[in-house]
Amino acid sequence: DLTSVGDKLRRQALTESIAAKGPSRRDWLRIRMPRFAVTANEIAAIADHFIAEDRMSDEQSNDFALPTDQVSVRLAGSRLVTSHGFGCVSCHAIGSVEPQRPAPGTRGPDLDGISDRVRRSGFERFVRNPTRIVRQLEMPSIRTAVRGVLDEDLSKQLAAVWQVLADPEFEPPLP
Repeated sequence: DLTSVGDKLRRQALTESIAAKGPSRRDWLRIRMPRFAVTANEIAAIADHFIAEDRMSDEQSNDFALPTDQVSVRLAGSRLVTSHGFGCVSCHAIGSVEPQRPAPGTRGPDLDGISDRVRRSGFERFVRNPTRIVRQLEMPSIRTAVRGVLDEDLSKQLAAVWQVLADPEFEPPLP
């Protein structure tokens, strides 16, 4: 589904997707995007179109205020990706942790390196209400803060998740 792709993806990730370059983000699926003979100018024009149609201002997003204590932020983010938080690892691979027996149709893309592909503001808008963007998506909306973590502030919690996912060395704690 290409809904909101111009808002969610960084320009380089968008152009690589259009050109069908780079690794598959969902290698367990048999279906693949077809490759088309397109020029660099055509790829840029398509990317420009998606960005012009979809891109929302970053100012419309919360400002991701985080405490300056990075140890607390890392610990919070580590907890929040597990089943004791938002449960990201239930459906998404992160680091060496693979989802354990996700239900058919619920496996999501690998979240390693997400900050290289996805815009931070697009990430927050998506996780707060994924079905607003992709109908019938088997992903829960994250609308309620986890109790006892980062002052029970959902914006701080999502910022902590973003921060740990942006760290190439991050490994979620094992159950």
